[in-house]
Amino acid sequence: MALTFKKLTVEDLDELRGLVAEHVGGIEGGLAVLDQAFLLGSALVDLLAVDPQGGLSLLAVGTQASDEMLLRSLDAYGWCRDNAETLRRLYPRQALAVERPPRLVFIAPRFSDGFRRKVRCLTPPVLCLEFRYLEVNGVRGLFFDPIEGEVVERPPVPRVAPAPPVTPEAAGVPADVSPVEAGREVPREPDDLAKQLERLRFREAFRIDSL
Repeated sequence: MALTFKKLTVEDLDELRGLVAEHVGGIEGGLAVLDQAFLLGSALVDLLAVDPQGGLSLLAVGTQASDEMLLRSLDAYGWCRDNAETLRRLYPRQALAVERPPRLVFIAPRFSDGFRRKVRCLTPPVLCLEFRYLEVNGVRGLFFDPIEGEVVERPPVPRVAPAPPVTPEAAGVPADVSPVEAGREVPREPDDLAKQLERLRFREAFRIDSL
């Protein structure tokens, strides 16, 4: 069945923060939100996220990219570098790798060439993501397209191969006795995990004139 696309808009910043938090796994596998719309020192952080290795990401989201977004992210970054142990105390249940510099993640519908030139000059690791709010076959979702920096593609968790089934003969049980009667359960193949929807590549999708 052919996919149907409908482009949606989001103008409210609080709504956008919520959407990004809901779809944060689409940025990078295993990324999880710790906090939303809070202060680190005097800098407002839209979303604070952590990866499976404990690395922090400071997410700045906006309906448009701006120098204000850039400056407050740098302020928050500096606070994190100066207050690593305070971060540990704020999130005692998280094994934060505070010795690593936080990553700055900027999320907006579009980034100007000027904004991209500025982030290339930054020392902290930076990722710029353009977002698209779409309805695909009636299902709404927020999708991200990296345009500056690199998304870390983490290897999938290996699946353990199931042990081969034990035959009654190998277990010393007569062939006419069922495994249940012999006190054994028949080994079963683990159910396959549902396949995740493939991430849409927006630069190709938006060549459709109807959007």
